[in-house]
Amino acid sequence: MGSGAEHLDLLRERLRSETMALEGFRSDGGRALGSLCFAFPPAIGAGLGMRPVRVLAGATQEMESLGERFVRPDVCPLAKSALGAVSSRAGLHGMIDAWVGMYTCDQTRRLFQELSRLTGAVVHHLQLPATRTPEAREFFVSQIERLVSDLSATVAGRPYDRDSAAGWETGRQVSAALLTSLASSCSVPPVALHLMYRLLDFARPEGLSAAFSEAASLVTDWRPRFPVAVTGSPLLLEEDYIPRFLERRGIAMIPLGCSGGQNAIPDGRHCSGDPACLAGVWFDSLRCTRCRPNEATFEHLESEIARTGCRGLIVKSLKFCDLWFTEKERIRARMPVPVLVLDTSFTVGETERLRTRVEAFMESIS
Repeated sequence: MGSGAEHLDLLRERLRSETMALEGFRSDGGRALGSLCFAFPPAIGAGLGMRPVRVLAGATQEMESLGERFVRPDVCPLAKSALGAVSSRAGLHGMIDAWVGMYTCDQTRRLFQELSRLTGAVVHHLQLPATRTPEAREFFVSQIERLVSDLSATVAGRPYDRDSAAGWETGRQVSAALLTSLASSCSVPPVALHLMYRLLDFARPEGLSAAFSEAASLVTDWRPRFPVAVTGSPLLLEEDYIPRFLERRGIAMIPLGCSGGQNAIPDGRHCSGDPACLAGVWFDSLRCTRCRPNEATFEHLESEIARTGCRGLIVKSLKFCDLWFTEKERIRARMPVPVLVLDTSFTVGETERLRTRVEAFMESIS
């Protein structure tokens, strides 16, 4: 296990300080730009003088229940909790001044349509193409350019600054590269790794890589038995149960899903800060099961599992989400290791059921 809790204390303090910094930024007249999907380049927000925030938080039964005031119970828990949190102005959701309403599935389309209609939130709607073609890439780039123009004329109230965007992107890439290395080497326990990825979602780039390095240096007796890969639906901040279960059994986590890991970070190509360049790089970096064709996603999972020596793969799928759940049999057939598919929600009592399944899976591959 990790040496005490010093590394976790440092990361949790950084989470608190970044949240306070966001509050202070808004108190001074700044605006926060929220998003959910990895495909949106956060540097776009920085170029507009806004604070970019990928809001992977609010995974509680309370927020999910509040969201059911607006939509049916059989809607994705992520969509329901986001509606609940925005309507009650809770946590990070309550600090967002405008949303990038990127449609990635029927559930997110419903979310952002309802978010605007029912809560009055400012939402700029975009479509993320599923197809991987030059035409789809060009369409996505054009939408990002339109978004920049719209935000500059409204919420941001200022011209887009390429240097600010490039500075944010460069700083983030330094932290992302270090985090990728720490994850691949299995040198950081799963819970700390989970917190690092959630920090990457909204923290200012300045000093972030130094914070990651310091936290890693405080881990002195973590010697994992073997690694297990995790992919699928996003792991929100509060969803630390998979990392906790793995860490308690001395097993390292290789996060490969859209909320962390090697396939959730652009490949390091230089970007000038130009919106078209950023949009193209981030579009090209997508390795999601919704991509059509999604063969590259499967090939990436296979290669990363082999490269890191993982003994198993956990696929985390939110209830009522078809993107990963419908691919479960194909994943099981393709992967070179045993696969566990978890159908999850944010309800109280869910943790014990998931713990039993994860521990049984760990026993089977030990």
